[in-house]
Amino acid sequence: MLRVEYALTTDRTMKALTGLTRSAFHALVPAFDQALYEKALHRNPPRQRRPGGGGPAKLKTAEAKLFFILMYVKCYPTFDVAAVLYGAHRSRAHRWTQDWLPVLEKTLGQKMVLPERQIHQVEAFFHRFPTAQTLFIDGSERPTQRAQDSTEQKSYYSGKKNDTPVNTFSSAMTNGVF
Repeated sequence: MLRVEYALTTDRTMKALTGLTRSAFHALVPAFDQALYEKALHRNPPRQRRPGGGGPAKLKTAEAKLFFILMYVKCYPTFDVAAVLYGAHRSRAHRWTQDWLPVLEKTLGQKMVLPERQIHQVEAFFHRFPTAQTLFIDGSERPTQRAQDSTEQKSYYSGKKNDTPVNTFSSAMTNGVF
């Protein structure tokens, strides 16, 4: 099992595993702990039993949980590898990732250090990358599950024998003009 205490001893190991220095990591822990607490308060659906049931937790502290999710984002191990590193089952590693990744995003958003990753409009793309001259968008047909509803089947039918493809488009944009 990976020892978080050992990784926290030097900046070199912290940078290699999480991408943060020890001081930046320790500065992030209280905000992450608060976000975890708020997530537990607004749990959906609400608990039917008191917390504390089940087996002993593998990652008990907010520091260990933050280390896991930062290491996952930085190194991107498979769930099997993460499970071996932390002495848990791969489904548990997947659940941790699903639970704590939104908490990390919320924490980084509150600290105003989260980079803008999603660009939803072409104008925003050209504003973000002013040296870009041309934007190419490629597309192809992707097979999908055949619909059970006959009216929905007709909307997807393209005349081919076996597949039920979804058509995606391809276009090019130069200086804001298609």
